[in-house]
Parts: sequence; structure tokens; C-alpha cells
Amino acid sequence: NGTRPDIVILDDLETPEQVASPAQTRDLEKWFNSDVLPMGSISADFIYIGTVLSYESLLYHMLTNAGYSSWTRKRFQAVIEFSRSPLWGEWENIITDLERGDHAYDDAVAFYNEHKEEMLEGTEVLWPDQRPDMYRYLMERRIADEESFASEYMNDPQTENTRVFKTKWLEDNYYVDAPDIREMCIAIDPAVSAKRKNDYSA
Repeated sequence: NGTRPDIVILDDLETPEQVASPAQTRDLEKWFNSDVLPMGSISADFIYIGTVLSYESLLYHMLTNAGYSSWTRKRFQAVIEFSRSPLWGEWENIITDLERGDHAYDDAVAFYNEHKEEMLEGTEVLWPDQRPDMYRYLMERRIADEESFASEYMNDPQTENTRVFKTKWLEDNYYVDAPDIREMCIAIDPAVSAKRKNDYSA
């Protein structure tokens, strides 16, 4: 009757199946901009909550595109600072050691408790009080399924394993003196997307 809502809450609009389809993603973003945003009152608040499932998803566009800069954007990750301790490598070897059988997990917990202070040095998690030893719990989830951990806990739809170009290849890759050129190469970069602002598709 002419009264428009003064608060609009959108929760998990996208599914893994939906973001796998560029057409569905485009349709959702068009619906969002054409139907959802205009429906609020003059002073309406819009709250959009979800998990980033793809770099082409509406939510990722909301977080990164300049067109949505009027929004207050926040991206939360369960692990704010990862441990630099090499002891986590030993811990992982223990917890995934098939020869230990049913004792692998208990042995890993014992190792963690023995070296807990060093293993947690410098770490920071978003919600430390959710459960005891929250950081260790998150590392267990990462071992179980790294891709799910990246998406569900870190709001990052890709892991280092799935990236074509690894972050570690690009970080700290600087030279005081340029190395000798051993061979010359040329590369062609065919655009994956045909968006207006992208390179021409090949």
C-alpha cells in the first residue's frame, strides 16, 4: 500500500551450482540491481551476508567492484594471522600418519599440547571463544578439505593448490641485479571472460 521496507536482509543468495554458471550469476546481479535495490524506502538499510563462492559471484563483486563503493563492505576470515612455526608441519605429519591408525589424532593432540605456546605464537583468529583451541580446530578443518576451508572459513574461493599462478611465485621475487636472460618467450593470454572491460576474448 505504498509503504516500502526500511530494512532488507539478504542471506546466502548464491549456491555453488549457481556461481558455476556465468549466465545465472549475471541474471542474479541484474535482479539485485533492478528489483532488490529499488524496493527499499528512502532511508532503507540493506544488509547482505554470505560466503564468497567464486570470484565471479555477486558477493565478490559487491566486495571489490567500485560500483558498490557506497556500501560499507567487510570481509571476515576465520584466521587473521597464521602461525609461522614449522611445528605445524610435524603436527600435520602426525595427524595424517596412517600407520598410527586410530592413535594418529590423539598423538597429534598430545604433540600440540606439548608445543602449544610455540605453535600459537603470532596467531590470531576471528572468534577465539567459539571453542577451546580454536586455531587447532581450524587447522584440522583445513587438513580435512582445503578447498572447503578456503571458501567457508576464509571467504576465499581458491586455494594455493587451485591457483594457476601461485602467490609464492610472486611474493619476494625481487632482484638487486637482473639475472642472465637464458631464453626469450612470448605468451598469449586469452580472456576467460567477455565482459566489456576485459581484453578481447580469444
